[in-house]
Amino acid sequence: MLKTPSPAVGVSETRAPIGVMDTPPLRIAFLSYRSDPRVGGQGVYLSQAAAALARRGHKVDILSGPPYPDVPEGVRLIKLPSLDLYNQPHNGHRALRWRHLLSWTDTAEYFGHWAGKFMEPWTFGRRAAKYLRAHRRDYDVVLDNQSLSSGLLAIERAGLPVVGVVHHPIRRDLELALAAEPEWGMRLLIRQWYSFLKMQEKVAPRLAEVILVSEAAAADVAACLKVDRRAMSVIHLGID
Repeated sequence: MLKTPSPAVGVSETRAPIGVMDTPPLRIAFLSYRSDPRVGGQGVYLSQAAAALARRGHKVDILSGPPYPDVPEGVRLIKLPSLDLYNQPHNGHRALRWRHLLSWTDTAEYFGHWAGKFMEPWTFGRRAAKYLRAHRRDYDVVLDNQSLSSGLLAIERAGLPVVGVVHHPIRRDLELALAAEPEWGMRLLIRQWYSFLKMQEKVAPRLAEVILVSEAAAADVAACLKVDRRAMSVIHLGID
């Protein structure tokens, strides 16, 4: 299993001081399907982890869909634009253009959105796989910030090792949403929106290395995503 990048992600009690290299520098592609620095923690984690890796001497490229993150010093942002439908007028329902029909990824994103599905993890994975197949010689390892998309398996087939970072299994969010909703129609819509979980639950157990942020997260991931505990590394989030 790939263990090289694990000590460089986050902050743990046994981590070497910042600026001290205990491994050769790596060329890292850090994936995040959306990275808003002001809504939720996904963009914050991405920026902070990328900054820490860069300070340790690694070359880090962030590959992100919109909204894009704050980019730390020494880190490059490679934008992988989506249709960004949630940020469009009328909730994106009038955003389709003829040019989108030339791309299966764009077409699926639009019509999946119309059907009430959250398509971004899947479509981002396809775009990331396309980019990395064309640039596979530029990177040593790929870190995925919880897209757990089928595109990760395509990236592995292209010859790049992939390390998944999972903060918690999203199935817990689905369970809470269903428990709070008594109306059967809304429950159907909730299940439809979370339909990307089927993809994540197929992909996660096939990754050779998965990083968790706590022992509780590791236990949840083992239960929900069926990831082998031998493939897991727990690296706690850093606290400044």
